[in-house]
Amino acid sequence: MATGESGNVITYTDAPTRQTPACEGDAALAAAIVTEALRLSVRHVTPINGLGSVNLVFQAETEGDAVVVRFGKPGDDSAAKRAEYEKERLCLLHAAAAGMPGPKPLSAGECGGRPFLLLSRVPGTNGSEQNTVLPDALYRTLGRYARALHDLPATTGFEAGDPQDVWLRFADYNLGELTASDPLIGLGVYAPGEQAAIRDTFAWLRGLSYLRVGLNHGDLSPRNTVVDPATGTVYLLDWGCAEVQLVPHYDLNTLFDGLPPPMSPDPLRAAFLDGYGMTAAEWVTLLPELRAFSLLKAFDLTRWAIDRCPARVPELAARAAAAFRAWYCP
Repeated sequence: MATGESGNVITYTDAPTRQTPACEGDAALAAAIVTEALRLSVRHVTPINGLGSVNLVFQAETEGDAVVVRFGKPGDDSAAKRAEYEKERLCLLHAAAAGMPGPKPLSAGECGGRPFLLLSRVPGTNGSEQNTVLPDALYRTLGRYARALHDLPATTGFEAGDPQDVWLRFADYNLGELTASDPLIGLGVYAPGEQAAIRDTFAWLRGLSYLRVGLNHGDLSPRNTVVDPATGTVYLLDWGCAEVQLVPHYDLNTLFDGLPPPMSPDPLRAAFLDGYGMTAAEWVTLLPELRAFSLLKAFDLTRWAIDRCPARVPELAARAAAAFRAWYCP
Protein backbone atom coordinates (compact mmCIF):
# COMPACT_ATOMS: atom_id res chain seq x y z
CA MET A 1 0.00 0.00 0.00
CA ALA A 2 0.93 3.63 -0.40
CA THR A 3 -0.72 6.93 0.37
CA GLY A 4 -1.17 9.58 -2.29
CA GLU A 5 -0.80 13.31 -1.82
CA SER A 6 -4.53 13.58 -1.21
CA GLY A 7 -4.42 11.08 1.64
CA ASN A 8 -6.34 8.44 -0.27
CA VAL A 9 -5.16 4.88 0.27
CA ILE A 10 -4.09 3.13 -2.91
CA THR A 11 -4.50 -0.64 -3.02
CA TYR A 12 -2.51 -2.47 -5.71
CA THR A 13 -4.38 -5.10 -7.67
CA ASP A 14 -1.54 -6.08 -10.03
CA ALA A 15 1.02 -8.81 -9.49
CA PRO A 16 3.27 -8.38 -6.43
CA THR A 17 6.39 -8.34 -8.62
CA ARG A 18 5.17 -5.04 -10.09
CA GLN A 19 4.88 -3.31 -6.71
CA THR A 20 8.29 -1.66 -6.90
CA PRO A 21 8.95 1.58 -5.01
CA ALA A 22 9.00 3.49 -8.32
CA CYS A 23 5.65 1.96 -9.30
CA GLU A 24 4.18 2.82 -5.91
CA GLY A 25 5.28 6.44 -6.26
CA ASP A 26 3.83 6.68 -9.75
CA ALA A 27 0.56 5.07 -8.61
CA ALA A 28 0.33 7.60 -5.79
CA LEU A 29 0.75 10.37 -8.34
CA ALA A 30 -1.96 8.81 -10.54
CA ALA A 31 -4.36 8.80 -7.58
CA ALA A 32 -3.50 12.39 -6.71
CA ILE A 33 -4.12 13.49 -10.31
CA VAL A 34 -7.59 11.92 -10.40
CA THR A 35 -8.50 13.30 -6.98
CA GLU A 36 -7.37 16.84 -7.76
CA ALA A 37 -8.61 17.04 -11.36
CA LEU A 38 -11.93 15.22 -11.07
CA ARG A 39 -12.68 15.53 -7.33
CA LEU A 40 -13.21 11.78 -7.11
CA SER A 41 -12.14 9.42 -4.36
CA VAL A 42 -9.73 6.76 -5.63
CA ARG A 43 -10.23 3.22 -4.36
CA HIS A 44 -7.26 1.54 -6.03
CA VAL A 45 -4.81 2.03 -8.88
CA THR A 46 -3.55 -0.59 -11.31
CA PRO A 47 -0.62 -0.19 -13.70
CA ILE A 48 -1.55 -0.84 -17.32
CA ASN A 49 1.55 -2.62 -18.54
CA GLY A 50 2.67 -2.78 -22.14
CA LEU A 51 1.53 0.80 -22.84
CA GLY A 52 4.29 2.62 -21.01
CA SER A 53 7.17 2.95 -23.47
CA VAL A 54 6.42 6.66 -23.90
CA ASN A 55 3.95 7.34 -21.07
CA LEU A 56 3.20 5.88 -17.67
CA VAL A 57 -0.36 4.53 -17.78
CA PHE A 58 -2.60 3.55 -14.84
CA GLN A 59 -6.23 2.67 -14.31
CA ALA A 60 -7.79 4.33 -11.28
CA GLU A 61 -10.95 2.85 -9.79
CA THR A 62 -13.18 5.50 -8.27
CA GLU A 63 -16.63 5.56 -6.69
CA GLY A 64 -17.89 6.02 -10.25
CA ASP A 65 -16.38 4.74 -13.48
CA ALA A 66 -12.74 3.79 -13.88
CA VAL A 67 -10.37 6.45 -15.20
CA VAL A 68 -7.25 5.94 -17.30
CA VAL A 69 -4.37 8.16 -16.17
CA ARG A 70 -1.47 8.94 -18.51
CA PHE A 71 1.51 11.05 -17.57
CA GLY A 72 5.10 11.50 -18.60
CA LYS A 73 8.22 10.04 -17.09
CA PRO A 74 10.65 12.00 -14.90
CA GLY A 75 12.93 14.05 -17.09
CA ASP A 76 10.46 14.36 -19.97
CA ASP A 77 10.16 17.74 -21.66
CA SER A 78 7.10 19.16 -19.88
CA ALA A 79 6.18 21.58 -22.66
CA ALA A 80 6.39 18.84 -25.29
CA LYS A 81 4.35 16.47 -23.16
CA ARG A 82 1.65 19.10 -22.56
CA ALA A 83 1.47 19.70 -26.32
CA GLU A 84 1.24 15.95 -26.96
CA TYR A 85 -1.66 15.53 -24.53
CA GLU A 86 -3.48 18.55 -25.93
CA LYS A 87 -3.09 17.08 -29.40
CA GLU A 88 -4.52 13.76 -28.21
CA ARG A 89 -7.43 15.52 -26.51
CA LEU A 90 -8.31 17.42 -29.68
CA CYS A 91 -7.95 14.33 -31.86
CA LEU A 92 -10.29 12.33 -29.63
CA LEU A 93 -12.88 15.08 -29.95
CA HIS A 94 -12.47 15.15 -33.76
CA ALA A 95 -12.75 11.36 -33.91
CA ALA A 96 -15.89 11.31 -31.78
CA ALA A 97 -17.46 13.95 -34.01
CA ALA A 98 -16.73 11.70 -37.00
CA GLY A 99 -18.42 8.72 -35.32
CA MET A 100 -15.34 6.79 -34.21
CA PRO A 101 -15.75 5.16 -30.78
CA GLY A 102 -12.96 5.92 -28.33
CA PRO A 103 -12.22 7.04 -24.81
CA LYS A 104 -13.59 10.39 -23.70
CA PRO A 105 -11.01 13.00 -22.67
CA LEU A 106 -11.86 14.03 -19.11
CA SER A 107 -9.09 16.42 -18.15
CA ALA A 108 -5.57 17.52 -19.05
CA GLY A 109 -3.17 19.54 -16.99
CA GLU A 110 -0.16 19.28 -14.71
CA CYS A 111 0.27 17.83 -11.22
CA GLY A 112 3.51 17.85 -9.26
CA GLY A 113 5.30 19.20 -12.32
CA ARG A 114 4.15 16.24 -14.46
CA PRO A 115 1.73 16.86 -17.36
CA PHE A 116 -1.18 14.40 -17.45
CA LEU A 117 -4.16 13.31 -19.52
CA LEU A 118 -7.25 11.66 -18.02
CA LEU A 119 -9.46 9.47 -20.19
CA SER A 120 -12.59 7.43 -19.63
CA ARG A 121 -12.00 3.67 -19.60
CA VAL A 122 -13.43 1.74 -22.53
CA PRO A 123 -14.56 -1.87 -21.97
CA GLY A 124 -12.93 -4.79 -23.69
CA THR A 125 -9.65 -6.42 -24.70
CA ASN A 126 -6.75 -5.05 -26.67
CA GLY A 127 -7.31 -5.61 -30.38
CA SER A 128 -4.05 -7.53 -30.77
CA GLU A 129 -5.16 -10.07 -28.12
CA GLN A 130 -8.94 -10.33 -28.52
CA ASN A 131 -10.85 -13.12 -30.32
CA THR A 132 -14.27 -11.46 -30.60
CA VAL A 133 -13.70 -9.87 -34.01
CA LEU A 134 -11.88 -11.74 -36.78
CA PRO A 135 -8.66 -10.08 -37.99
CA ASP A 136 -10.05 -9.20 -41.42
CA ALA A 137 -13.15 -7.63 -39.83
CA LEU A 138 -10.93 -5.61 -37.48
CA TYR A 139 -8.86 -4.31 -40.40
CA ARG A 140 -12.05 -3.50 -42.32
CA THR A 141 -13.21 -1.44 -39.35
CA LEU A 142 -9.85 0.34 -39.22
CA GLY A 143 -10.35 1.14 -42.89
CA ARG A 144 -13.74 2.72 -42.18
CA TYR A 145 -12.29 4.73 -39.32
CA ALA A 146 -9.36 5.93 -41.42
CA ARG A 147 -11.65 7.07 -44.22
CA ALA A 148 -13.87 8.99 -41.78
CA LEU A 149 -10.79 10.59 -40.25
CA HIS A 150 -9.23 11.52 -43.59
CA ASP A 151 -12.49 13.09 -44.75
CA LEU A 152 -12.44 15.55 -41.85
CA PRO A 153 -11.38 19.15 -42.52
CA ALA A 154 -7.62 19.45 -42.16
CA THR A 155 -7.80 22.20 -39.53
CA THR A 156 -7.29 20.47 -36.19
CA GLY A 157 -6.33 23.13 -33.67
CA PHE A 158 -2.86 21.74 -32.91
CA GLU A 159 -1.12 22.72 -36.17
CA ALA A 160 -0.38 26.39 -36.77
CA GLY A 161 -0.91 27.91 -40.20
CA ASP A 162 -2.26 26.49 -43.43
CA PRO A 163 -2.35 22.66 -43.23
CA GLN A 164 -1.21 22.39 -46.86
CA ASP A 165 1.95 24.27 -45.88
CA VAL A 166 2.78 21.52 -43.37
CA TRP A 167 3.24 19.08 -46.25
CA LEU A 168 5.13 21.55 -48.44
CA ARG A 169 7.56 22.47 -45.63
CA PHE A 170 8.10 18.76 -44.94
CA ALA A 171 8.92 18.07 -48.58
CA ASP A 172 11.07 21.19 -49.02
CA TYR A 173 13.14 20.43 -45.94
CA ASN A 174 13.98 16.94 -47.14
CA LEU A 175 14.71 18.13 -50.66
CA GLY A 176 17.08 20.74 -49.25
CA GLU A 177 19.00 18.10 -47.30
CA LEU A 178 19.94 16.21 -50.47
CA THR A 179 23.43 17.68 -50.81
CA ALA A 180 26.93 16.34 -51.33
CA SER A 181 27.42 16.42 -47.54
CA ASP A 182 24.15 14.62 -46.73
CA PRO A 183 24.87 12.50 -43.59
CA LEU A 184 22.60 9.76 -44.97
CA ILE A 185 25.32 9.01 -47.52
CA GLY A 186 27.86 8.46 -44.76
CA LEU A 187 25.39 6.24 -42.94
CA GLY A 188 25.13 4.00 -46.01
CA VAL A 189 21.48 4.79 -46.71
CA TYR A 190 22.21 5.56 -50.36
CA ALA A 191 25.20 6.25 -52.64
CA PRO A 192 26.11 9.70 -54.01
CA GLY A 193 25.30 8.62 -57.55
CA GLU A 194 21.73 7.76 -56.53
CA GLN A 195 20.93 11.19 -55.11
CA ALA A 196 19.64 12.72 -58.35
CA ALA A 197 16.99 10.01 -58.74
CA ILE A 198 15.89 10.50 -55.14
CA ARG A 199 15.65 14.26 -55.62
CA ASP A 200 13.61 13.82 -58.80
CA THR A 201 11.20 11.51 -56.98
CA PHE A 202 10.71 13.84 -54.01
CA ALA A 203 10.23 16.82 -56.35
CA TRP A 204 7.71 14.83 -58.42
CA LEU A 205 5.68 13.98 -55.32
CA ARG A 206 5.79 17.56 -54.06
CA GLY A 207 4.58 18.84 -57.41
CA LEU A 208 1.39 16.75 -57.51
CA SER A 209 -1.25 19.46 -57.18
CA TYR A 210 -4.10 17.09 -56.31
CA LEU A 211 -2.51 15.71 -53.13
CA ARG A 212 -4.63 16.36 -50.06
CA VAL A 213 -3.59 17.05 -46.49
CA GLY A 214 -5.68 15.84 -43.58
CA LEU A 215 -5.60 14.38 -40.08
CA ASN A 216 -3.81 11.03 -39.73
CA HIS A 217 -3.92 8.80 -36.65
CA GLY A 218 -0.25 8.02 -37.20
CA ASP A 219 -0.24 4.55 -35.66
CA LEU A 220 -3.27 2.63 -36.94
CA SER A 221 -2.90 -0.91 -35.67
CA PRO A 222 -4.91 -3.57 -33.82
CA ARG A 223 -2.72 -2.90 -30.76
CA ASN A 224 -4.16 0.60 -30.62
CA THR A 225 -7.73 -0.64 -30.40
CA VAL A 226 -9.90 -2.17 -27.70
CA VAL A 227 -12.69 -4.55 -28.70
CA ASP A 228 -15.76 -4.89 -26.46
CA PRO A 229 -16.63 -8.61 -26.37
CA ALA A 230 -20.25 -7.86 -25.46
CA THR A 231 -20.98 -5.62 -28.45
CA GLY A 232 -18.09 -6.07 -30.88
CA THR A 233 -17.47 -2.31 -30.75
CA VAL A 234 -13.93 -1.37 -31.79
CA TYR A 235 -12.53 1.60 -29.86
CA LEU A 236 -9.61 3.52 -31.38
CA LEU A 237 -6.90 4.60 -28.91
CA ASP A 238 -3.57 6.42 -28.63
CA TRP A 239 -3.40 9.53 -30.78
CA GLY A 240 0.09 10.53 -29.69
CA CYS A 241 1.49 9.98 -33.20
CA ALA A 242 -1.30 11.90 -34.98
CA GLU A 243 -0.10 14.22 -37.73
CA VAL A 244 -1.54 16.63 -40.25
CA GLN A 245 0.00 15.16 -43.40
CA LEU A 246 -0.86 13.63 -46.76
CA VAL A 247 -3.94 11.42 -46.71
CA PRO A 248 -4.11 8.50 -47.03
CA HIS A 249 -0.35 8.21 -47.57
CA TYR A 250 0.80 8.87 -44.00
CA ASP A 251 -1.49 6.34 -42.32
CA LEU A 252 -1.06 3.70 -45.02
CA ASN A 253 2.71 4.00 -44.74
CA THR A 254 2.51 3.12 -41.03
CA LEU A 255 -0.27 0.53 -41.20
CA PHE A 256 1.16 -1.57 -44.02
CA ASP A 257 4.74 -1.62 -42.74
CA GLY A 258 5.58 -5.27 -42.20
CA LEU A 259 2.82 -6.67 -44.40
CA PRO A 260 3.65 -8.49 -47.68
CA PRO A 261 4.89 -6.37 -50.63
CA PRO A 262 2.24 -4.01 -52.04
CA MET A 263 1.42 -6.11 -55.10
CA SER A 264 1.30 -9.40 -53.20
CA PRO A 265 -2.15 -10.68 -52.20
CA ASP A 266 -2.83 -9.99 -48.53
CA PRO A 267 -6.24 -10.48 -46.88
CA LEU A 268 -5.66 -7.92 -44.13
CA ARG A 269 -4.65 -5.18 -46.53
CA ALA A 270 -7.58 -6.11 -48.79
CA ALA A 271 -9.97 -5.88 -45.82
CA PHE A 272 -8.62 -2.46 -44.81
CA LEU A 273 -8.91 -1.10 -48.35
CA ASP A 274 -12.44 -2.48 -48.61
CA GLY A 275 -13.39 -0.66 -45.40
CA TYR A 276 -11.67 2.47 -46.66
CA GLY A 277 -13.60 2.30 -49.93
CA MET A 278 -10.51 2.04 -52.16
CA THR A 279 -10.74 -0.23 -55.20
CA ALA A 280 -7.93 -2.48 -56.40
CA ALA A 281 -7.39 -0.15 -59.38
CA GLU A 282 -7.16 2.89 -57.08
CA TRP A 283 -4.62 1.04 -54.92
CA VAL A 284 -2.42 0.29 -57.94
CA THR A 285 -2.63 3.95 -59.02
CA LEU A 286 -1.66 5.11 -55.53
CA LEU A 287 1.38 2.82 -55.21
CA PRO A 288 4.00 5.08 -56.90
CA GLU A 289 2.99 7.95 -54.61
CA LEU A 290 2.98 5.69 -51.57
CA ARG A 291 6.45 4.31 -52.36
CA ALA A 292 7.81 7.83 -52.81
CA PHE A 293 6.22 9.04 -49.58
CA SER A 294 7.47 6.00 -47.64
CA LEU A 295 11.02 6.81 -48.75
CA LEU A 296 10.58 10.49 -47.88
CA LYS A 297 9.22 9.63 -44.43
CA ALA A 298 12.05 7.16 -43.73
CA PHE A 299 14.66 9.76 -44.69
CA ASP A 300 12.96 12.41 -42.57
CA LEU A 301 12.79 10.15 -39.51
CA THR A 302 16.51 9.39 -39.80
CA ARG A 303 17.29 13.11 -40.02
CA TRP A 304 15.17 13.66 -36.90
CA ALA A 305 17.21 11.04 -35.05
CA ILE A 306 20.49 12.64 -36.11
CA ASP A 307 19.33 15.95 -34.61
CA ARG A 308 17.26 14.81 -31.64
CA CYS A 309 17.86 11.15 -30.75
CA PRO A 310 21.34 9.90 -31.73
CA ALA A 311 20.81 6.53 -30.03
CA ARG A 312 18.22 5.63 -32.67
CA VAL A 313 20.30 6.62 -35.68
CA PRO A 314 21.64 3.11 -36.51
CA GLU A 315 18.15 1.57 -36.33
CA LEU A 316 16.44 4.28 -38.38
CA ALA A 317 19.26 4.54 -40.91
CA ALA A 318 18.93 0.79 -41.51
CA ARG A 319 15.20 1.20 -42.03
CA ALA A 320 15.78 4.11 -44.40
CA ALA A 321 18.26 2.01 -46.38
CA ALA A 322 15.70 -0.79 -46.59
CA ALA A 323 13.03 1.70 -47.73
CA PHE A 324 15.45 3.00 -50.38
CA ARG A 325 16.12 -0.51 -51.67
CA ALA A 326 12.38 -1.24 -51.78
CA TRP A 327 11.81 1.99 -53.73
CA TYR A 328 14.84 1.58 -56.02
CA CYS A 329 14.13 -2.08 -56.79
CA PRO A 330 10.35 -2.54 -56.19
